Amino acid sequence: MIDPQLLKIFSRVVRLGSFSRAAAHLNVDKSAVSRAVAKLEKQLGMRLLYRDTRKLHLTDAGAAVWFEAQKVDESLDMLESYAETYTGEAMGVLRVSCSSGFGRVALLPIIDTFLRNHPKIELELEFEDRFTDLVAENIDVALRHSHFLPDSILIARPLCENPRLLAAAPGYLANAGTLTWPADLVEHVCLVYGKSAVRLDKWVFDTGSKQLEVQVQPHITLNDTEALVRLAVRGQGIVLLDRFLLEPEIASGALVEVLPQYRPTPGFPIHVVYPARKWLPRKTAAFIEFIDQHLKAS
Repeated sequence: MIDPQLLKIFSRVVRLGSFSRAAAHLNVDKSAVSRAVAKLEKQLGMRLLYRDTRKLHLTDAGAAVWFEAQKVDESLDMLESYAETYTGEAMGVLRVSCSSGFGRVALLPIIDTFLRNHPKIELELEFEDRFTDLVAENIDVALRHSHFLPDSILIARPLCENPRLLAAAPGYLANAGTLTWPADLVEHVCLVYGKSAVRLDKWVFDTGSKQLEVQVQPHITLNDTEALVRLAVRGQGIVLLDRFLLEPEIASGALVEVLPQYRPTPGFPIHVVYPARKWLPRKTAAFIEFIDQHLKAS
C-alpha cells in the first residue's frame, strides 16, 4: 500500500522545484522530505527524480507518478475541506501574501479580529513586494494592487479602488515656496517610488476639466513605500502614495494633505486573488469575506 502522504510530499517537491522549498512549505526538515521521496521510490521500485548541479528533473516514470500524485495531493486537501464543512468551522493553515506596506498598515491592525472570529485558523503571512506564484508557492490567497486579465489558473476578485494622496510634513510646507497648482511641484523636493528601470515620477492630477501630468524631479527615489513615508514625516519632501499608507500619519498630524483640491489619479485597484479550484476552503472563504467587509467599510 502506497502511503498517500508520500505522494503529497513528492507532488510538492516537483511543484516547488527543490527539497528545501518543499520542506519549508510543509514545515518539516529537508531530510524528512528527502527520506519520504526515497521511501516512495523504494515502495514503487523505480527512480522518480534525478538532479544535476542546477535543478531537479523527473524521470519518465517520475512524470507519470507525478501526474497521479497531484490528484492525491488535491484529494487530501479536499478531505481537509470536508472536515471544515462537517464541523462547521474554518480551520487549518491559511497562507496569505500581500505587499509589505499594505500588510503592515492595513492588515496587521485588523488581523487579531479575524483570528478571534476563527480560532482554529493558523495564519501564515508573507509580506513581499513581488507577485508571488500562488500555485507554486502554495499561497491560499493574495492581496494585490493591479489590473487583472482573465486567467484560468487564478481568480481575481476586485475589493476596492485605491485612491492616492499627495502629502508633506507641516515643517516642510512652512519653509517651501509657492504651491497652489500641480505644476508648482517641479520646483519642490519630491520623494518618488521606484525600482530597477521603473520610476513613478510622472504624477497625474484631475483638475476638473482635464488631467494634468507633472514630470517631477526626484530628490530621492526609493523602492520602499514605508521608508518614503518616514522621509516625508521628517520633512524631506513631498510624497505621492496610496491613501492607506498616508492616512495614519495625516490623522496624527505628522503629515498634511497637499493640494487637496486636485485629486491624484488612483493607483492600481486592490484585488483578492486565489487559485481556481473545484472547491473553496472555508478558511479561504472566511478570509475573503472578512477583508472584503473591512476594506469596503474603511
